[in-house]
Formats: sequence, C-alpha cells, structure tokens
Amino acid sequence: MISAILWRIFFDIENIRWCLKNNRQQKTVNYFAFGANLDRETLRERLITPLSEKPFTLKDHALSFSHT
Repeated sequence: MISAILWRIFFDIENIRWCLKNNRQQKTVNYFAFGANLDRETLRERLITPLSEKPFTLKDHALSFSHT
C-alpha cells in the first residue's frame, strides 16, 4: 500500500514538472482510452483537450490484467 502511494506521489510530481517545463508547447497525439480515461473531467484534470472523439473497436485484441 505504501509503495502505491509513493508511486502516485512521484508520478504526480513528475507530471507537474513535465507540464511546467513544456507548458508553452502544444502537442497533438492520438489517444486510445478505455474506462475512466474516457471521462471528460479526468481528461481536463490531466490537461488533455480532445480535438475530436470517435468510438473505435480494436479487433483481434483482448484486454487482460495479469495482477491480482
């Protein structure tokens, strides 16, 4: 549990550092998401502004989790 909390703290710190360093550069990337990462409020908190949205099905692939 402690390692997960520490990971999240360091992840957020690195995100803030990256945003401060790159705040003047607008970048366009393709973003494939599922679950909570489709939530507009979550994207806004992560400073992601979709230029367009469209549903997509990734055929011949499966989502699996190998962790308990």
